[in-house]
Amino acid sequence: GEGSFPDSRWLPPSGVQVGSLFRGVGDPTTPMWASSEGCERVSVEDAMATDDMPGIPALPVSARDAAEIQQVLGGAEAPADWQGRDGSPVYRLGPGPAVLNLTYQGNDTMATIENVFAVIEGAEEPDRYVILGNHRDAWTFGAADPNSGTAAMIELAQRFSMLQKQGWRPRRTIIFCSWDAEEYGLTGSTEWVEENREMLSTRAVAYLNIDVSVVGPVLLPSTTPQLDELLLETIKLVQDPDNSSQTVYDSWVKANASPKIQRLGNGGSDYAAFVQHVGIPSTNLIFGEG
Repeated sequence: GEGSFPDSRWLPPSGVQVGSLFRGVGDPTTPMWASSEGCERVSVEDAMATDDMPGIPALPVSARDAAEIQQVLGGAEAPADWQGRDGSPVYRLGPGPAVLNLTYQGNDTMATIENVFAVIEGAEEPDRYVILGNHRDAWTFGAADPNSGTAAMIELAQRFSMLQKQGWRPRRTIIFCSWDAEEYGLTGSTEWVEENREMLSTRAVAYLNIDVSVVGPVLLPSTTPQLDELLLETIKLVQDPDNSSQTVYDSWVKANASPKIQRLGNGGSDYAAFVQHVGIPSTNLIFGEG
């Protein structure tokens, strides 16, 4: 009911949201092992036959096109929670009487992706790793997803570089990761974790993920439980960039009747392989809402 762009943040009637219907993670031809040149692979046919692949061709459409289709559908009324907003026509389930012709043209392409890493070796515990990651691929221009996170990580790397030139070294090794092909199924990060599972399980201290870093003013933190206290201690030390009189913690509490740290239970971003394959303590930080 708020209208659409440019009057509000919602897509215009002609806008189409792009996404992937692949329900797995990583390269589907190398399930649970690393995808690299010359490695063993299952056939494309076998990969397509798994439950991770949708069996019905599907196409995202705009609200305008969807409304045209809905208007020519008959049959029973759709359930109340399937109906559109106020003022929309009644949605029906069909079948028919309209006939929709959908032509699907696809191709199977084996492409090369590239992750990019930067390493600052630790002074006291060089074989213990704190890992920071953000993906750099986007469906379209990626202003929020992932480039708001990319901007934050690049700026952090620049500050660490300045400190290094002054002789500073971290206690533990810091690894910056720029992941490729996240939107296709967390591919870059998953394959790297699969390739380095043993090393990560013994040496990784934590994985800190940023993806959609800024889409609003309110902190929305997610962690695994081991990092809850550290996160709370840290945001009490960081000044709110929008209000210099208080900390990020103060703003977070004021914006929420019952502020809560969320859990990383789903596979929404590149933390998934670190948490679910190796059990590395992880965080994912977003400023959103409002």
